[in-house]
Formats: sequence, C-alpha cells, structure tokens
Amino acid sequence: PRLPDQQLPGLGLFEELVALLVVACERVGLAGLLVTPSQLHLALQWQRRLRFIAPRDGARLRALREVLGGMSLSVMTATLHARRVIDRRTGAPVEYQPGPMVLPLSPELQAALDSEGYTQAMDDVADEFQFELRA
Repeated sequence: PRLPDQQLPGLGLFEELVALLVVACERVGLAGLLVTPSQLHLALQWQRRLRFIAPRDGARLRALREVLGGMSLSVMTATLHARRVIDRRTGAPVEYQPGPMVLPLSPELQAALDSEGYTQAMDDVADEFQFELRA
C-alpha cells in the first residue's frame, strides 16, 4: 500500500538491496553502511538491522514507537502525518525527523552500537521525548 508522502508504493526490495551493498562494502573494507531514512516507515522497518548514529535519534524513534504501538505500519505513518502525535511539553504536533542510521559491518562498529553505553545514552535523553496521541 502507498504510505503518506509516497508518490508510489515501495517495491519491498530493501533486504535485497542491502545484501548487495553489504557485499560491496565488505569487498572494499568499509566499517558500515550509512543511510538516512526520509520517512518514519523506513526508520521503523530498518531499525531491525540499522541503528541511529545519534542516541538521541534512537530515543526519539523509541518514543514514537511507544505512543504508536499496536498500530500497523500504515496506520502509524498516517497517524503521524495527520498530526495526531503531540509533544506533551510543548503541545505541538510531532513530526518525523530524519537522522543517519548505520548498518555496522565491522566488529568494532557493531560493538560500539551494541554497547551498554549507547543504550544508556538513549535512556539519558528519553525524557526529552514525551509524546501522546490526540484523538
């Protein structure tokens, strides 16, 4: 299905494209693959394999996931697009903010993003993102 802000529905080729890019990255010895998901649905789909470089971006996505939990991907994106997610501190509608995500390929990069310090950094800024759903 076509999601908000899409001119055409996606082809569902992300996994195949990533597999091809991983082979290319490994061949030239790169530590990881960097992408910036332009839309919420991409960040949500990619979070299984990629991590935000900035823990603040990860904490923000986690807060959006929590407030939109239980919804299908299309309903999540439509709800955000309809400006129904509100920042409790400001009363302003929340918008998706793109941030760079990385697929770690090297053991060093993977260790840095899977570390307790990264998770702690996300937890440290989590209180900045207090969202609620408006009816």
